[in-house]
Amino acid sequence: MDTHVRIADHRRECVGAVALGDAHVAEMPGHAHDMDHAAIETQRPNSSRHQRARLDLAARGPQGDPAAVLDPLLRGQLRAELDERLGLDLRQPARLIAARAWLATILLTALCTAATFLVRPSLLASFGSRPWGDPIPAIALAALLAARLFNTRGRDGSSLIASGVFLAGMLASSAFALYPDVLPATNPVNSLTVVNAAAPPYGLAVGLAWWALGMVLAAVYMVLIYRLFRGKVQLADEAY
Repeated sequence: MDTHVRIADHRRECVGAVALGDAHVAEMPGHAHDMDHAAIETQRPNSSRHQRARLDLAARGPQGDPAAVLDPLLRGQLRAELDERLGLDLRQPARLIAARAWLATILLTALCTAATFLVRPSLLASFGSRPWGDPIPAIALAALLAARLFNTRGRDGSSLIASGVFLAGMLASSAFALYPDVLPATNPVNSLTVVNAAAPPYGLAVGLAWWALGMVLAAVYMVLIYRLFRGKVQLADEAY
């Protein structure tokens, strides 16, 4: 405590000769802290105060220090605006690229499907002999159209799911058309099928058991990881 601080003039109520400060006449009665502090000082008559610009809710407090009660709210609002700004900056170009890629996907899908049936007409015959598989390519086509619709409406998550359904439908259509072949050959006698390419029954049983266990562990791992890191990153005040 600086015991040398005194009221130099009780009538004017100003503080002088403290920390190299220059005393001035008080602007109003009762305001005894009217002084200009030096640019460099090691001591001051008033304690260091919170200098960030915020609303001053201390209506009749002895010091004009801004209240910090609104800091968390204002920081949260700033982060929300920043997230929205970054989201717009990242989503708009991505949606434009997705729209162009969708047109390319439509074109390539049509060309590849026509070329496949031209080279191997037997694949098309597989759908004719087993009509219960006809909904598989229809689902793939519907998912591709849905991906475009969701992208136009800004539903990015639904568009991603629809794209995944399209890929799964195309793979399922290819497997259905090739069955029972796994790797067809020019001479059908030399083709690899699900029968001549299969492992012995014991190996298939052991592989199925370990595969089921591995899939359960992988699923648990993915659930834990996504639950631990779900949501957006929240930065603390001292974080970078």
